[in-house]
Amino acid sequence: MSRSWSQRSGRRPYPPRPRGPWRRFFDYALAILFLGLMALIVARFDRVSTRQENGTAIVNDGDTITLGKERIRLRGIDAPEYSQLCRKDGVDYPAGGCRDRRW
Repeated sequence: MSRSWSQRSGRRPYPPRPRGPWRRFFDYALAILFLGLMALIVARFDRVSTRQENGTAIVNDGDTITLGKERIRLRGIDAPEYSQLCRKDGVDYPAGGCRDRRW
């Protein structure tokens, strides 16, 4: 019994035609062109995401930095704000800074 669903055999009635040298050259050239295009796209995305700034860095909160006169918020970080209060067992305590709390 055959393992396939089809009653036909999986073989072709004739052998595949060998590819000529121009066809292989075209295939290789197309692959190199595609990989080069992908490398240019990746390089472009990398250049867009980087930026250099100068100045004194001051950390305001867990997710905010002031660099010179520019305020920068970090994405993807859920940090407490400096003046945020949290409550545990009915007692408020500062979540953003450890001013008077002993650890």
